[in-house]
Amino acid sequence: MSMRRYIWAVFLITLFTLTGCNWDPPHDNVFDPGNPNYKPLGSLYIKVLTYWPPQRPIGDATVWLPELGRLRCTDSKGEVSFSELPEGEWWVIAYRDIIPDTAYARDSIRVTINQAMQTHDSLRLDALPFFRNVRVNSKTVVDRDNQGNVYKNVYAILTAQADDPDGIGDIERIEWRLLNLMEGTLDFKRDSIYWQVEIPSEDFPGGDLINTLTLPFTFEAYDNLGNSSQSITTLARVITDVPVLRSVTPAVRQPILRWLFYWNHPFRNTDSFSYLVRILSTDAEPELVYQRYISATPEAGYEEEHLVEEPLTFGSSYLWEVWVIDLFGNHSISLRPGFTVE
Repeated sequence: MSMRRYIWAVFLITLFTLTGCNWDPPHDNVFDPGNPNYKPLGSLYIKVLTYWPPQRPIGDATVWLPELGRLRCTDSKGEVSFSELPEGEWWVIAYRDIIPDTAYARDSIRVTINQAMQTHDSLRLDALPFFRNVRVNSKTVVDRDNQGNVYKNVYAILTAQADDPDGIGDIERIEWRLLNLMEGTLDFKRDSIYWQVEIPSEDFPGGDLINTLTLPFTFEAYDNLGNSSQSITTLARVITDVPVLRSVTPAVRQPILRWLFYWNHPFRNTDSFSYLVRILSTDAEPELVYQRYISATPEAGYEEEHLVEEPLTFGSSYLWEVWVIDLFGNHSISLRPGFTVE
């Protein structure tokens, strides 16, 4: 054996003796599991669809991996993908905030990312209900008791018009709140498209609806999955005065109706409100026969009058009333006396 081969053999034997079975080559490649910076990588494909059948893709939905700080939006097919994700189990959250189109509630799933593999999964989002209109109005009405005494009642009327992309039947309820002072629910009016509730003035803080002026009323619509959206409005005015009806003369088919209302008490000018003159039948459930919106006389305190523009029926009896309605829908209503066309 040559001297060179002998020295090489001695070196290998010595190296094996010193290291035994624990010899480890250098780990300078980041794809080497032994490298301190090694991160097994995989990828993720997510499809975002509507919750209710038929499932449709949701574009512009935000898909968020909060633990990894990654966020992207879906394309028009509801698809999004992430590459170079570390191995492990991660949360995926999807949602779509309020935009000109439909908004969707958040949903989340837990996905597993494996090295050199693409994980496929999907989320189904529930469309949020939304408000087309909400309002709080005051209503003041007068009536007579059995002894002929006139009394006045004031109410708040809370009204909401809501819709849901999943269908109007997906709206389970609508709640309302006045700060942390009062709360309740609205009733769906089946003969209309509105949710509404009427609340007496004395039920409000201090026993007077006036105490709620400019305070925020919050409306919240819930769907059948419990997801919700909100809208806020305020009460602008309580009209406590009501028109005083004077006379109907002469008793002909086109009578002249006269009434008095001191409009400068609740209003600054005649542009802030209008009158609504209504004539009804005397049935057990009166039907509307005639109505007109009338502007007020420029001088407050003058008697107002209106010539009925459509002939009434000879020998028939009617009821009539006058409303005062401001620009926000707050109103007061007079008594409802009767008259006969002779």
